[in-house]
Amino acid sequence: MRPRVIWTGASSFGECPVWWAERNAICWLDIPTGTLRAYCIATSEISTWDIGRMSAGLARQDDGVLIVGRGGALWQFDVCGARLTPYATLPDHHADERTNDLAFDASGNLWVTTMHTGGEQTLGRLLRLTRDKRWMTVLTGVPILNGPAFDHAGRVGYVCDTVRRRILRFRPPATDATTCQTPETFTTLTEAEGFPDGITVDATGHLWLAHYAGARVSCHAPDGTVRHVIPMPVRNVTSVAIGDGSLYVTSAHDSSDTSRAPGGSLFVVPLARA
Repeated sequence: MRPRVIWTGASSFGECPVWWAERNAICWLDIPTGTLRAYCIATSEISTWDIGRMSAGLARQDDGVLIVGRGGALWQFDVCGARLTPYATLPDHHADERTNDLAFDASGNLWVTTMHTGGEQTLGRLLRLTRDKRWMTVLTGVPILNGPAFDHAGRVGYVCDTVRRRILRFRPPATDATTCQTPETFTTLTEAEGFPDGITVDATGHLWLAHYAGARVSCHAPDGTVRHVIPMPVRNVTSVAIGDGSLYVTSAHDSSDTSRAPGGSLFVVPLARA
């Protein structure tokens, strides 16, 4: 399982990869510029769209329709029409809070993580939005939350308390529920392992984790055991997504690290032997 660069270009902070099965493509964001990119696996062609600076959070709602976060709002993006329309506004949004990651659970509910724009104040939250636009606040009081990710059966959810280097686990409630169990610690990273960033769960229930400032991707069994560690040629590994038997990995630029591949590159790792 060796990473291979499949795209490198003008990108400083690649994030939020999403597999687009119908187009056999991987989509991801460059957060500072608000550039959405789609890389076609069959042709290696890149498509780009400008969806607004500091857009963060990407989730596939339907074929050709993505949900995008920006500031305290969510937008629906029609890829074919290159059109953004308002989708929802975060409840009780603070001026220094922004969306960070998005993910749908098995029941079609949209989960949102947020963070303090400076990464210091405890403004980060985990929120859930049902299809009929009812919000639930699940977790508050952390500087930066990354994830979330869910197993395919919808029984287990994960979210990263990034500053405290913790991955948290919880049981997603039923759609009509009004409360959710408090997430509990699944595992904690060491300083050498970096900070837990983007995550995804594969078909076997294993959690794949990007290590920001850790130069690696790790795979964790449901009991927390580390099954695989994939060294990466970039220090700031930001997020991961699985599609068509491969792991796609995004990264961010690190001005202090000139010995590695360019930050902002997109990598692929075949998982046939994982």
